[in-house]
This record gives sequence, C-alpha cells and structure tokens, in this order.
Amino acid sequence: MKFLLCNDNYFAILLLDFDKTEINNKDLLEQRFKNIFLKIKELYKIELTGLYKIKLYIDNYAAVLEITEEEADFYEYYNDEIEMCIIINENSNILFELNDTVIDYMDYYLYMGKIYGKINKKISNFEKGLLLESTINVLYGDKAKYIYKDINKYN
Repeated sequence: MKFLLCNDNYFAILLLDFDKTEINNKDLLEQRFKNIFLKIKELYKIELTGLYKIKLYIDNYAAVLEITEEEADFYEYYNDEIEMCIIINENSNILFELNDTVIDYMDYYLYMGKIYGKINKKISNFEKGLLLESTINVLYGDKAKYIYKDINKYN
C-alpha cells in the first residue's frame, strides 16, 4: 500500500497486492477497506467518521483507491462509524511513469517523451519495491485512459 495523495478529506492509495476476485466478495472487500481506514487513522492521527465514497480502479495486477469524504448533513454518525459507497471500475489502466530503470515485468509505452509502464504479470514483494523506487507518478482513471489510447508501445 502506497499513499499517492493525502489531505483532510481525500486519499489516493496504490495497492500492488489487490486480488481481482475480492470484488466478488462484498464482506471481504469491506473488511479490506476498514483495515485501510484504520491504517490512515494510525498514520495521520485523524478521526474518520461519516460517509466516504470509494472509487476502486482495477487492472490485472494493481488497484488504486480514491477515498473522498462526502457531506451527509441529514445524518449524525457515532464515533468511528463509517459508511462506504463503493464504485468499482474494473478493467482500468494503471500506468506507472518511470525513470530510466528497465523492469522485466512491465510493458513499456512512450508518450510525449515520458516512459510509462504497465504491469504484465504477478510480481514479488522485491519487485514491488523496485517498482515503487522507479516510479515517478501513477496514472489511473481518465488520465490513464486518455494516454493509454494514444501511446505507442515501446518494447
């Protein structure tokens, strides 16, 4: 789990250990998200209660969570009570903007002078660490969709 962006009411989190089959099990998915909320509370020392919209972008070997706190004036939440509205975007493209490191488990693409990689197989913990060290930026959602349709395969 790597935090891509964090502020008071928005978090973007990269998951390199996400199993696509988890989306078929609502209880497992909710428990996973609750554990992520606990990790956010622990790391950032903030109280999380209320309604949160979670957008889940999934490709074959990675996932990105966008967690946004939603306003819910009509309902009062108790301490540590969290409601989740989960939106799943299956078959998303997650692209890693890379420095000049060559990694054998990536398909490479060149776009506007930048090199982007897409994971092409299940990777080990060591390979995940190497990927995170080599990553400049992670693109997903509409940005990745736009770039992915216009890129030229590099390798």
